[in-house]
Amino acid sequence: MFTLILIFIATYFWSGIHKLNEIFYEQWMHALVKHFSFIPESILLAFTYAVPWLEAILGILILSNKTRRLGVYGIVLMHSIIIVMLLYLGYGFNVIPWNLQNILSVLIIFWTLKTSSFTEVFTDSKSYQKGLIFIFTFILPLSNLFGGWDHLLSFSFFTSKLDYYYIQIDASLKDKLPENVQKYYRTNEYMTVLYLNEWAGDVNKVLLYPQPRVAKKVEQYLLSFTDNTTIKNPTKLVVYNK
Repeated sequence: MFTLILIFIATYFWSGIHKLNEIFYEQWMHALVKHFSFIPESILLAFTYAVPWLEAILGILILSNKTRRLGVYGIVLMHSIIIVMLLYLGYGFNVIPWNLQNILSVLIIFWTLKTSSFTEVFTDSKSYQKGLIFIFTFILPLSNLFGGWDHLLSFSFFTSKLDYYYIQIDASLKDKLPENVQKYYRTNEYMTVLYLNEWAGDVNKVLLYPQPRVAKKVEQYLLSFTDNTTIKNPTKLVVYNK
């Protein structure tokens, strides 16, 4: 139970903190203006800048008996709004079950939970196992702010910090790659590109793990098919979502 509690607290707290970046503000505001133009822009702007703090505060509220049910109400409301917005927009249905699961989990775990103090979750029954869990849910996610830990492992969900890649492939290399790779080419008159999320999603049924080292590893795999007829630097790794 201790592990679950810390994971949920960390999920909301860090997901909020990691949204404190200009790319999130820009992309979130753009989406709101596009889909909810009937709402005054000043309100949309205020809401955009409030979202990270509200989410982080929800993670703090569920720590204390006095505020826990308020935090649960807030979390249920947040996920309910997300579900309604997805239904209204007509896409993103694949994350609706995840939102429903979070609503049910938070209600089951936190609605009747009683603790003796604000810090009991962190200090009760100290052990090395709890110490390790605390490191993975709070210390390492903190280091992500300084580039020290992976985004997804730091609960950096929907924060606009994740990089999505395509690889631009020169004509001297594209015909040398295996056919099972070539079928994912996207080509126009100027270039041939390979979207890594599309490739990974079809083969592995999940998106590419969004860290630069993984994308570079894929690029190195493609470069392993070069020969003496291939130009120097026949690939270019590009982040396309920023």
